[in-house]
Parts: sequence; C-alpha cells; structure tokens
Amino acid sequence: MYPILKTIAALAPRAALLAALALLAPLSACQLMPNEQEEGAPKARLRVAHADPRLGPVEVLLDEQVVLTVEPGAVSEEATINAGEWALSFRSAGAMQAVVTTEVLAFGEHLSVVALTEGDGDERLLLATEPPPAAEEGAHQLRVLDLTGRAEPTRVFHGLTRVLDLPVAGRLSPFLSVEPSPASGAFTLADATSGAPLPSESPRVALEAGGATFVVARRGGGAAAEGAEAAADGFAFEAFEIR
Repeated sequence: MYPILKTIAALAPRAALLAALALLAPLSACQLMPNEQEEGAPKARLRVAHADPRLGPVEVLLDEQVVLTVEPGAVSEEATINAGEWALSFRSAGAMQAVVTTEVLAFGEHLSVVALTEGDGDERLLLATEPPPAAEEGAHQLRVLDLTGRAEPTRVFHGLTRVLDLPVAGRLSPFLSVEPSPASGAFTLADATSGAPLPSESPRVALEAGGATFVVARRGGGAAAEGAEAAADGFAFEAFEIR
C-alpha cells in the first residue's frame, strides 16, 4: 500500500474523510476548460469568420480543445465558452498541426469575433475580443468587419441611413456610435462615386438605442438590389448582438 493510503487508513473514519477531501481540494480549484460548463459561471460567446481561400474547413481550438469548425467563406455558429483567458489556434480539419496560434486572449461576457484571413504573421488574424463601450443613451454601437475585398470607395447603409464607408482601414473598424434605428432594416452597399446600389443580401435588424451590433460584410450571396444589374459575385451581411 502506498504510504499516503496507509496514513489515511490509520486515521479515524471522520479524520480519513477529511484527509481525502483535502487531497481532492486542489483538483476542484482548477480552472475549468474552455468548453466545460458550470452553472452560474461567467460565459463568453465566440464566432469565427473563415476568410482564407487557401484553406478548406478549419477547426478552432481553445487550449487544445476543438470548439468550432468553420467552412471557407463562412461565419461560424456561436460557441459558448467559459469567460477567461485562453489560447486560440486554427488547424485544417483533421490535421494535427496548427496553421496559426495566438498568445493568450481574454474572453469576456460578450460576443468576441475572430477572423482568419490570407494575411501573413500578425496580420493573419483579426481579433475583436474587447468589450463594447458602455451603453450610450441615444446611440447604437456598431462594429464592422470588412471582408468584401473592395478597394473602391463604397457606402454602407442601414435602411436609408449611411453608417460607414468602405474600405475599412485594417478591415476591422473601431466601435462607431450611430443613430438608433428601432425599425428593422437591411444593410446595403452603394458605389460612392456613382451612387449605384451593389448586389447584396442582409438580414433585417433593428439598431436599438443602447445596443451594440457586430456586422460582417463579405463576398457571397448577392441578390441584385432594386435598380441594379445582377452580378455573379455579390456581397452578404451578417449581424450579431454583442452584449
């Protein structure tokens, strides 16, 4: 018998139980792994945009655990993980070696979005993990990830309201305070020079006062906007609540 078990066996039953619990205490104090669930523990939300045309389906790992798989050109479903600090890496589905790995990132109790792009080095990942600013009365916080690839000046509208111009420097905008629009509206694109609408698809969303929305603008989709010619390669929007 191991010496420590001999010691516990020699103790009175109540003392033995206390000794066993003391041995287990360090294990119960360990931090939860990112996709383990604990009732009442703070939760973070994560989505990943796959914008690297060189790769097929990609697995997303947090501290060596696969939490998402995302197809090329798509934005993933939402993963719920424990809030905290985790390392993030990407690998081709089924592969053993990661194609890119980050330092430890902080994931708070809000939506974080990470984009894998065709860039090199530090520019390959676009990280939108910081929390939105405090709710601002009479304004809506908007953040845009520009994966359209358009170099021409382009205007982005929500309904009839112009909210942003493309291209976005670094492809990831800061948080923008925009006028609230409680009525549901679609995001659309128009050429800034000619004013002509560009073919695009978008969900209809409301921009409520005090709210925050993350918008991904990317290639794909593209039902022709009214008055525009149909295009083989259009654009699509996806919108997600941050808070």
